[in-house]
Order: sequence, then C-alpha cells, then structure tokens
Amino acid sequence: MTSNPSYQPTPRDTELLRVIELLSPTAEQIFQWSQTFEKPITPFSDIGDLRTRLKKLHAAGLVRRWRLAIESQGVAPYYYKLSLEGHRTLYGKGAKPKRSRSFSAIGLSLHTHTKALADFIVHTKVAAHRVGASLTDAYSENEYCISVDEESLKFDGRFTLLKSDVRRAYQVELDCSTESNLSAQSTDSIARKIRILDAYDAQFEDARDPQRAITLFVCNRSPERVRHILETARNLVRNPNRSLIYGIYLPDYLATADSLTTACFLNHREEPVALWPEKVSQATTHDVRTLSSASVM
Repeated sequence: MTSNPSYQPTPRDTELLRVIELLSPTAEQIFQWSQTFEKPITPFSDIGDLRTRLKKLHAAGLVRRWRLAIESQGVAPYYYKLSLEGHRTLYGKGAKPKRSRSFSAIGLSLHTHTKALADFIVHTKVAAHRVGASLTDAYSENEYCISVDEESLKFDGRFTLLKSDVRRAYQVELDCSTESNLSAQSTDSIARKIRILDAYDAQFEDARDPQRAITLFVCNRSPERVRHILETARNLVRNPNRSLIYGIYLPDYLATADSLTTACFLNHREEPVALWPEKVSQATTHDVRTLSSASVM
C-alpha cells in the first residue's frame, strides 16, 4: 500500500478516521456509526457509497484493512485500522502512535473480541443519538487505566453519555469466554477486577459524582456468565447498596432498539437498570426483571 500525498481528506473522511482509530471496525459498523453524524457532516445513505469511500482512503494510504477471521456468510468482511499516515492526518506529522502495534493487524485470537466490542460501542452510540444524547470521551481498548493500592486495571473501553448538563460515565469489560460457569482461574481474575473497582470507587463519597464510572461487564458467548459475575461482585463489594457494575448478555443488548433507556442491564443485586433512565420502559419493572433474569439463567 502506497500513500497519496495529494489526497485531501474531507471533514467526513476525518470522522471516518476517528471511528476507525477507536474501534477497528467493519464497513457495516462504520455505516451504522455514520448515522449519528451531525450537520454539516452527512451520514452515508448507502453502504456501497461508504465502501467506495473506504477504498479511496485505503488507496490514499490513510487506512489499512484485513479480513476478519469470524464465521460469516460468504466472504468475511474487512476490518479497518489507521495507517501511520492516517494517524498523522488526525494528529499532525510529529504525533506518536499510542501503542507500538497501532497500525498492525490484530491477532487472529482477538478478532471475535474486537468485533463484539465494536458492536457494543456502535449500538450504544446509535441508541444515544436516538434520545438526543452524545457518546463522548471515548477510549479505545486498553487505553484507559485506573490505579489504586498499587494495582492497576485497564479497560476494553470507556465513554461518557452526555445530554445538556447530565453525564454518566461507563467503563467496558467485554467477556468472550465460552465457559458457562466461572472456573477457578476466571473467578480469581474477575474477583481481582472487582476488588480493584471497589477500592477505586470508594474514593467517591457521592455516588452521583460525574467523574465516577460504572463498569459494564458484557458477556458475548455465555448468558449464564452474567449471573455468575454479578454473584461474584455481590459477595465482594463493601457497599452493597451502591451499584458498582452492570452486566448484560451482548446478543440481548444488540436486540434491544432503545437499549439506553430500557432497563436491560442487571446490577450486582440483579435489579434491572438502564444506562440512561430518561423514560419509563413500556415494560413494567416486574416484566423487565423477568425478561432479564430469563436471559441469564
């Protein structure tokens, strides 16, 4: 791939480069994200037009692409990452990449994780746009880290939902394990994360502090793991009345159109909760609890 120094990216191209840097997404995921573009930048009305644009960015040397190693009907889709030139387009000629492998192919064992994480973030972005909220301050995988008591924890993602002067911050832990139950090794790993989260959260006297974030455990392959993770948290948190984590099975989340305002998550007390409880769901609390519990039994 050779770069084309004469190519001048448009403002919409710049937005494409930003989402590519954040998520390493497929064309379908970028197309969904583009529906949230704000004027004067227009969304793509046809995915074919988007693919043509991505080909131009690739030919100009601003993005790289590889086939996604997942089960699919027909030819596996490409996923996209920035090239060094694409990174310089966003941040300037002297800007250094955030990670040493920022422009390299993703390891095959991580393809399912990368796609699932992008699915979750894109769906959340679109749902936020639908209710007039913005998804801001987004961090890519392993970019955001907390430290407490000489221990640190990196997240698969972090973002803030913002509308007017109301904001809610969330951290994302994507779980792609196929184990229905938690093995001893998994229990130790998740327990460590929850202990760090609990110790870090204790620094916030007010649960409504806008800098405080709730961690979302998103399970991609086993709905039963949601309940086991929540049970682990319930046994470890020092303040059981303060929500520390929410859990959800990813296919359930992606199947919920109004996923921000619907109480489709469960907290560690296994109570249904919404990311943005702006309106009452059409389902009653009992109905939502029943549906949510059924998805993790």
